[in-house]
Amino acid sequence: MLEPMRLRGKTGIILLAGLLLISSLAVGCSSDKKTPALPEASPSPSTTATPTPQVPAWTGSPTVYTKYGAVKGFEDKSETWVWKAIPYAKPPVDDLRWKAPRDPEPWEDIRESKDFCNMCIQYDALMGKEVWGTEDCLYLNIWRPRTEEKNLPVYVWIHGGGNTIGAANQTPTYMGSTVAGKSDMVFVSMNYRLGPFGWFTHPALRTGTALDDSGNYGTLDIIKSLEWIQQNIEAFGGDPNRVIVSGESAGAVNIFSLLMSPVAEGLFHSALIQSGMQASTNIEFGEESAKNVLMKLLVNDGEVSDTNEAEARLQAMSDAEVQTYLRAKTPPEIMECYEQRGFGMIDVPFIFADGSVIVDEGSTSFTTGNYPNKVPIIIGSNKEELKMFLFMNEELVRNEVLYQTVTSYGSKLWKVNGVDDICRKISAFADQPDIYAYQFNWGAYKEDGSSPIPAPYDLTVGAAHSLDNPFFLGNPSFNVIMTNWVFTEENRPGREALTDAMMKYVAQFARTGNPNTTGSEFPEWQPWENGENKPKCILFDADMDHAIIEMSNEELTVEKVMETMKAEVPAPLFSQAIDFISNEWTVSHLLENVEIDYTPPATPEPTKSPELTPTPEPAELAENATATTTYNVRYENEGTTEDTVWTITRTGEETIEGIDCYIAEMEFDQDPARWRYVESFNQDFPLTITGMTTWIDKNTSQPVKADSTAYAVITVTTTTTFTYDTPGGVPFETGKKWSYTEESSSMGMVLTSNFTVEVVGEEEVTVPAGSFDCYKVIHSSDSGDTITEWWTEIEGNPVAVKIIDEAHWNGVETRELASCISGD
Repeated sequence: MLEPMRLRGKTGIILLAGLLLISSLAVGCSSDKKTPALPEASPSPSTTATPTPQVPAWTGSPTVYTKYGAVKGFEDKSETWVWKAIPYAKPPVDDLRWKAPRDPEPWEDIRESKDFCNMCIQYDALMGKEVWGTEDCLYLNIWRPRTEEKNLPVYVWIHGGGNTIGAANQTPTYMGSTVAGKSDMVFVSMNYRLGPFGWFTHPALRTGTALDDSGNYGTLDIIKSLEWIQQNIEAFGGDPNRVIVSGESAGAVNIFSLLMSPVAEGLFHSALIQSGMQASTNIEFGEESAKNVLMKLLVNDGEVSDTNEAEARLQAMSDAEVQTYLRAKTPPEIMECYEQRGFGMIDVPFIFADGSVIVDEGSTSFTTGNYPNKVPIIIGSNKEELKMFLFMNEELVRNEVLYQTVTSYGSKLWKVNGVDDICRKISAFADQPDIYAYQFNWGAYKEDGSSPIPAPYDLTVGAAHSLDNPFFLGNPSFNVIMTNWVFTEENRPGREALTDAMMKYVAQFARTGNPNTTGSEFPEWQPWENGENKPKCILFDADMDHAIIEMSNEELTVEKVMETMKAEVPAPLFSQAIDFISNEWTVSHLLENVEIDYTPPATPEPTKSPELTPTPEPAELAENATATTTYNVRYENEGTTEDTVWTITRTGEETIEGIDCYIAEMEFDQDPARWRYVESFNQDFPLTITGMTTWIDKNTSQPVKADSTAYAVITVTTTTTFTYDTPGGVPFETGKKWSYTEESSSMGMVLTSNFTVEVVGEEEVTVPAGSFDCYKVIHSSDSGDTITEWWTEIEGNPVAVKIIDEAHWNGVETRELASCISGD
């Protein structure tokens, strides 16, 4: 007969690989518990204390006196002090929801926090089902060198996450100890309100106070943290006159908003903008969004039956009634009213051109020059931005030429909007200080197939969105699980040399507004100049051993990108690539008003692709290969139970590397879900299995190869191969031992488990299909997992009667034979 494919521990982990991104993707405070838990709220400050009249200068002591009270720091990496979870505003709860942030209440006792603060309200980044965080989240963190130096530049980090997910402690990459210690700066990171709690505007919420009525509460939180820095940073040894704001992705978008904000004037003196996009929204669009939320709330409450009734009910409500209704809603109720984009992000408008917090021209002010904050700027993007958003699309990645075409030209469009267009506009104004542009190329998949990143990540990940963060911040961590995909011992010398150069450029820029140092070993970084063949951006790259840095005079426009694409990409590929780019939300808006006509190139030159071993095609169905086995499967985990029926059918035969195999297909009466605990995130993550195929050695009933598919936010297909070091399998006999290695790969990630197997004895087993005399077989992995199986013969064929699989999926899975139809 045949053995059902087992879902083993490493296979479970690798199925998670496609789900755990981003950096953006796992946020919150650390915990020793296995279930997601919110950190405890910071102690409520006393309301009776009087603020310190004058902030004293830095003394070298870890106890620092701010305007609002004393805080104690702790030793951290790179010879630094760190102060965590300092309140920079009152908790924006109750009546302060959807209002500008207020000064924090002073406190009497010394605040000592070894933990980061609560994350702000957001969806679980992996599944997007559970709402995490709290509205009490407006805290900041500070690192500085353990020295007595004063007047250090202040590096302010604004996290990304689409302005709907993320936190200051989202990933180890965001920790400030390396910048503080290596670049001799004070590093500050903060949380700010996200999603509809950060950006929400409706007439019923307006009171006549400009800031409270703006709708830009997340923007105002960031501005409030900058005000706090101006008032208090000298106590930590920072120079309030040398503050650089930095941020990546949504953090970069928020820096654009600071440039457009009259309220932020004088609060920062330079900017580092990484992979941002110009963005602003008019108030009318924000009001329409808020109206839709209100109507959905009324429907969800059961107050009305549909949106037509909801609109009529809403028109009959007074502003006071609407305001009371909105403030009474819980965060999950509000979040439920928004469409999700994936990875926990939601589709919510932000950065409203309200005329107070943001100039009424919005991002058009970059064209007119009416943006108020003209400071020296470093701005750039990564060569292959879109790979972060598309590398999990297995259908696209399998077509490597199409994948490289889509991500290459799509990333060029990103550069147009986020770098070249803004540089071209604002460098034309005489009162705009120098702009220094960059393109981050490290890891990019070159035309000759070379990259410092090992295969297959050289093609699939390359110089993706956010990969520049570890280089600018000096922390060799990339979206947690992706670190080992791209950073190796072999490429360490080159990337460390590039990291050193990029950090030195920024440190000098933070001090002087110019990244160049007299006598530096690094090339001169020339500011952007408008005009043909003028210097535009510096290219950051490295080989295995050395940094490679040079200036470029290339300048892109949407029209130029399209012209080049039409000239270089052949017809069928061009149409496929445009379809993908037009549906990729990060850049699709850039093609809205572009005429896309195709002219075939004379000599197409497709990008070189790596050679891959072809997957064997399934053999035709053998005439007598009709064996079918049905199992009743129960999964138990912490009091929850799931029952499914699995049917395994022999559908064909195939020879794999000289081994004659049966092909077995597994089907379910309902897609089984499994929760896997991941140590690095201290959380359970659910995976739903949607399909399995296994190739089984006819002679030993051992699996040779297995394919499985699972999904959560995305679909992930895993291929597992089995290598046996010693003979094993049928015929069974007590005392028989063997071992094997299981190697699972998905999207290029490879994980290995080693198993030893022993037939420990014979037992009689009763299952729904009857009572059977069985051999008891135990598989033990090098990670400590155990699988126990009971095998018998039915009509001369070995059949697994019962299987108990412990620990692989953070629970116990039991399979019991329900029926068996034998076949030759």
